[in-house]
Amino acid sequence: PVTPYHSVQGAMVQAVPQGDTLGIGLGVVVGMYGEEAAGVPIMYTLLAAMIYIWTIGVMAARYYGTRASTFTQLQELVRMPPLWALLLAWLLKLTGIPLPSSLLQTCELLSTAAIPLIIFSVGLSVGWHPPRRMLVMIPALFLRLVVCPGIAFLVGRQIGLSGNVLAATVISSAASCYVVGVMVADEYGLDTDLYAATLGISIPLFVLLAPLYGEWMSRLP
Repeated sequence: PVTPYHSVQGAMVQAVPQGDTLGIGLGVVVGMYGEEAAGVPIMYTLLAAMIYIWTIGVMAARYYGTRASTFTQLQELVRMPPLWALLLAWLLKLTGIPLPSSLLQTCELLSTAAIPLIIFSVGLSVGWHPPRRMLVMIPALFLRLVVCPGIAFLVGRQIGLSGNVLAATVISSAASCYVVGVMVADEYGLDTDLYAATLGISIPLFVLLAPLYGEWMSRLP
């Protein structure tokens, strides 16, 4: 059985490691640095975020939500449609097989509607939380919005990133909690209401912090 402690713990574990880089993160980066910087959050998502969410993220959700065995977690992971969609997309990209324009337009239309619908559902699920319960969000928000971009900055400097690329990388890593996490939390019995509230608070905080991070990095030598 899923205890309230594990449900809350699992929701906060989901909130920290990965942000919504391809949603609000992409919009903020493009708004600050132009279309030429869009590749940073896109590659961040494809090479890190998507892989994490549908592998380690799902396994962590099952561990905290259902206390499932490793074998059961792997079985569930293999059955996740987004994982197969990602693998199929990579295969098509590597083989150079073209897709019909009508199919691409349909996928684009569906993807455009997905995020707003999820955010709408987040808004409906966010309710009032007692102060003690709100305190649980503070460490998760601090790690997501401050520690994660700090790590990205240090690693980025070490590997030679600079200028707008470094700034876009740091801002992408500071993106608000990923929206799909609401569905993951709900699917595996985590504290969906708490995760949705954390997500809702992280969005305006990210919008406020992103320009500050950009201004600070613009002054670096």
